[in-house]
Amino acid sequence: MAGPVTEGASRAVIFKLDSTKQEAALETARRKVAEVDAALAAARVEVTKAEGQLQEAKAANQQAVDELETKRELQRRNAGVVPQRDIEKLELAVAGRLGSLAAAAAAKQATETRISTLLPAEKPAPRPRSPRPRSISTRPMSAPASPDGSSSSRSGSATSSIP
Repeated sequence: MAGPVTEGASRAVIFKLDSTKQEAALETARRKVAEVDAALAAARVEVTKAEGQLQEAKAANQQAVDELETKRELQRRNAGVVPQRDIEKLELAVAGRLGSLAAAAAAKQATETRISTLLPAEKPAPRPRSPRPRSISTRPMSAPASPDGSSSSRSGSATSSIP
């Protein structure tokens, strides 16, 4: 942040640099960082939720598999005890539970990717400090010489060599 520039022993203010744009940009960056940090915290909660859903899907799948195995064993021992339709329903239930299990795992993975890759990329990158300004020359610049030794001037009329 620049302060006023003063002159000599009298300390009279010559000019003051206006830093409002830089201050506004800094505040915007700070708010963006806070926003991304809040999104990261929310995403971590989503991972915990996804882990719970994954455990629930695993348990439901295991229950369906156990019931299917039990019904198959009963049918193997005595063909008339368990209707074939019950076994088919349980096979469909197991397939559905596997789909729920895959969806829960994918939701967890997507949220973890968001935490590890996407959200950190949204944070504004720290800008390097700008180097100290160099002194500016007040010497008049001369036009470069043309190949024939005379100074080139663009103020004359232009000729074209296009036929």
